[in-house]
Amino acid sequence: MNFKLTGALLNEAIRLHKIGLTLTEIGQRLGVSPDNLSKKLRPLGVDTKQGRHKPSVNRINLPSKVKSLYLSGASVLSLSKLFRVDRTAIYGNLKRLGVTDFRGGSEANYIRMGRMTKAETKTLTNACHAATKGKKRKESVLETASQSRQKMKSAFFIGAGEKETFEKLKTLGFNPIQQKSIGRYNIDIMVGSVAVELTCKSHAPHRDKHNLAKIKYLLKCGHGVVFVHATTPAVLLGCFNKFIPHLQSLCANPSTNGQYWMVRCHRERFTLCRNDCGQITAIPTPEKFFCVSKRFDIR
Repeated sequence: MNFKLTGALLNEAIRLHKIGLTLTEIGQRLGVSPDNLSKKLRPLGVDTKQGRHKPSVNRINLPSKVKSLYLSGASVLSLSKLFRVDRTAIYGNLKRLGVTDFRGGSEANYIRMGRMTKAETKTLTNACHAATKGKKRKESVLETASQSRQKMKSAFFIGAGEKETFEKLKTLGFNPIQQKSIGRYNIDIMVGSVAVELTCKSHAPHRDKHNLAKIKYLLKCGHGVVFVHATTPAVLLGCFNKFIPHLQSLCANPSTNGQYWMVRCHRERFTLCRNDCGQITAIPTPEKFFCVSKRFDIR
């Protein structure tokens, strides 16, 4: 029920407005319409906009210790739970306290993981694996992971002999790029437009489903692809000088872009012959390294 706005009601409304009540709250208390109340108060010099809404909880001033807690490693989420406010309120207070460099997700995770025990880390990791196992990841996620591997150059992803080969190519002035990111894939060593992959597992890596998909993607992007096979790093490095001329010709000839080559490194340490009894035997000889290259048509 709305009452007529008399002088006494207006004086009471002004008093309630001064103590911080909104027009809606004043109208409910006095039994009048907030709109009519606003029309009557404005000619009396009352700023009705000032008391229209309650102050946002995100503008609340928090203790200055919120800054020290954040700089010591506390996350914005944990601070919002501690002070029972929204995270935007935490950011606003930190800005007012002079914090300009906010942590990103990656840096925050490093701090979080550094404070966890091995058991807690294992529990968290197992939960992450269980949540993602069997799910197809988006292409954008795979590309971001590939870029991270190029940046980090973790020893986990660097194969045997890769570092030594990279350094030798760098010394010769090839300007190679290690763990180059192309789409979702990482290339062991990128030399110009030629992707060099080192392997010790298979003489025909294109028969592997994952390698075949990688080769087709790189060829589609217009790159040349060379898989170098060696049974051990010693064989790979021993054949390095034999392999370099082939790599130089691939880099110098633009027509080789879109081609897939396989280079197999070999080492000879024995010569087979027959002994006095006519039996086949092996005689130790000085080590000899050589390479055999072959182009494959991948469709």
